[in-house]
Amino acid sequence: SPSCFASHLSTDAMKVALLVAAAIFFSHAGAMYILANPRESNCVYEDHSLDTLVKGEFKSTKEPAGVMLSIEVLSPSGHKMYSKKDVQTGKFSYTTVEEGTHSICFITSTKHPVVGTTQKKRIYFTIAAGAAANDYKELAKVEHLDPVAVELRRMEDSLAELLNDVTEMKVREMRHRDTNESTNTRVVVFSLFSMSVMIGVGVWQVMYLKSYFKAKKLA
Repeated sequence: SPSCFASHLSTDAMKVALLVAAAIFFSHAGAMYILANPRESNCVYEDHSLDTLVKGEFKSTKEPAGVMLSIEVLSPSGHKMYSKKDVQTGKFSYTTVEEGTHSICFITSTKHPVVGTTQKKRIYFTIAAGAAANDYKELAKVEHLDPVAVELRRMEDSLAELLNDVTEMKVREMRHRDTNESTNTRVVVFSLFSMSVMIGVGVWQVMYLKSYFKAKKLA
């Protein structure tokens, strides 16, 4: 009937709307900028899990004249994931080889001191990680997907990433709990050991004093 058809149509439209909203909600990419003085380092810190795809783009203003830009990406252990010197614009991508906080540093430098200017270099950049770093336009071309199918794939990847994050949080929580329980057990054992030592020393002192007084015939 027309009413049933309209109901199905509105339900499908609602699903598509919710799908698009969820895809937007789960997107991790965002545009930012930094105002950098000559000869200084500005770092952005990103927490990523193991085997996560990270992509980024950056572009800087040409002013002030003579100020050059370099970029370095460091892993939590200090391993250099990406490095480029004397650039104004560029792209970078890497897959994490360890879990933790990664540093993305923009370093300004000059061959000669910049005198008589307070102008700062503006650096625009975007960073996308996980599902947000996937190229879904290219995927749609390769697999001949329509826009709804692309959004479904995007949402599926985002949900999988979210589930992985939740699982990692649970594992981390279990590790912390085990560490706390182990620490509490060690504290209790140490306390009992300390009490035993103190009691033993006290008993030994009493017995020593008794024997000492008997030897002196003062008991």
